[in-house]
Amino acid sequence: MEINSRIGSRKAQSAMEYLTTYGWAILIIGVVLAALAEMGLFNPSTYAQSICDLPANLFCKSFFLSTSGVLAVTIENTMQDPINITAVGCGNQPLANMQSITPVYLPQGHSYTFNVQCEGAANSHIGQLYAGYITLNYTDDVTLFSQTLSGKVIVKTVETSTTSSSTITTSILTSTTTSTTTSSTSITTSTSTSTSITSTSTSTTTSSTSTTTSTTTSSISTTTILYYYVPITLSNSQSSATPSPFQQMITVNSLAYEQYEAGGLTNVAFYNASGTQLDSWLESGNSNTSTNTVYWVKLPNGIPASSSITIYMRFYQPLSNMQFNSNNDGEAPQLSCPNPSNITNCSTYAEYDDGANVFNFYDNFAGTSLNTKYWSIETGPSTYSGYTVDNGLSVWVSGQYFVQLVSNFTVNLINYPVISDLYIASYSSSLLTGRMSNGFGSPPAYYLLTVPSTGLAAIYNLTNYDCAYESIKYPSNYIQSFSWAATNSEWAQVNYANTLTCIWNTFSISNYSLYIRFDEGSYTYVESAVYRWVRTRAYPPSGVMPSVSFGSLSHN
Repeated sequence: MEINSRIGSRKAQSAMEYLTTYGWAILIIGVVLAALAEMGLFNPSTYAQSICDLPANLFCKSFFLSTSGVLAVTIENTMQDPINITAVGCGNQPLANMQSITPVYLPQGHSYTFNVQCEGAANSHIGQLYAGYITLNYTDDVTLFSQTLSGKVIVKTVETSTTSSSTITTSILTSTTTSTTTSSTSITTSTSTSTSITSTSTSTTTSSTSTTTSTTTSSISTTTILYYYVPITLSNSQSSATPSPFQQMITVNSLAYEQYEAGGLTNVAFYNASGTQLDSWLESGNSNTSTNTVYWVKLPNGIPASSSITIYMRFYQPLSNMQFNSNNDGEAPQLSCPNPSNITNCSTYAEYDDGANVFNFYDNFAGTSLNTKYWSIETGPSTYSGYTVDNGLSVWVSGQYFVQLVSNFTVNLINYPVISDLYIASYSSSLLTGRMSNGFGSPPAYYLLTVPSTGLAAIYNLTNYDCAYESIKYPSNYIQSFSWAATNSEWAQVNYANTLTCIWNTFSISNYSLYIRFDEGSYTYVESAVYRWVRTRAYPPSGVMPSVSFGSLSHN
């Protein structure tokens, strides 16, 4: 009995030791498993591969999801054409949760970061997996073809910090694509809405980069800087209104805005206060380093008497955002050539010339023949005078002969006084007695005559000869201007200066033809000149162009 009791006691003790030993082992295993579970090792999302798959040569360069459900996705355009992205969405199904945005211009090879509220992803916890679709709507900037496309997105939620700001800020203030720096860059985005779509630029650094996103609730906004702008005040100090329409001369120090301008100023445009684009023509100084850039802007309603209006000069971003065309935003014909001072064999002459839409009348003598719709031409004997048209009107004379053009239409001088401008692009270096003239009438009632060899500038008529004259040092090219403002009022300038006035009343003002002439004042020399363009524009009140003043630079 005693022996059996001892044996039973030993068995019980062995059982307890067995249970204790394995109990501790099971407890340790349980603790380890709990720790692994807390680390997410048993969560499928831990091993899920992040995916952002867009078709049509649009590439997700980077993407992450914040705890508020905002997907920050950087999209690169690898298509051949630039595009304008007009709507973005992130939802559980393709095309879901689409929201329109201010169009984002994305050239080939450029990228842009959008912050998009994802459907059903608000209040996500860190590490939570989100699977859905990102959808874009864009328009091809060349073909104008619009397309909507969707791609799969699988992404884990990451921790983001918040800021209290209700505005959107970024360390990069342009809508251009990836920029590279050698120091750390911080991008901070905050909006007052959790359903908003915001955009920032992407910055790559060689040290540290931090990205901060914060949202709270509602509409759509964007940090896209489509353009910078400068308000321009135009003041008419005269007691009478300008004609309508009116061509306003604006001289700009382009160097002051160099960082916002393309090299050839091709991203510059003009708008009125209501946001309607104004027809404009770049005459000279087509460089962002020029301190004397001359624009002409057409004001459809002119400027009232003793009043001012404000228009806006925009610098579109990125700098490659071409605004020039041959319709409402262009330049003088020679400026489209690689070398404007030598246009021989230039195939792009007048490519962006919209002068015909800016001025009352305009001819750039493009091509190789004279536009007989506009002109009748008279010359002396062919052995003593002649002309050719080859992207400009080249004239030559000898022995007191001439070449003259008379318009096949009449110019309204009575109700709408105008100025005739003639651009002399070059004249022969041996020019001794060659004379350039432009005016009104056939034969001309009044005209301005310039003689670079003697420095003479004078207003003439056919009977009384010169009325007013001045001695000028002529440059190698220049613009001469003449106006018949009233029966007893004639006005002229050379290069918008050296003003001449007359009060002749020999002829009564009427609707006369436009007149251009080149002649030679002796029997000895052969002279030549090239006329690049001719135009008519509105005569400002009392011959005084409204003044121009510039405001401070801002952005949209």
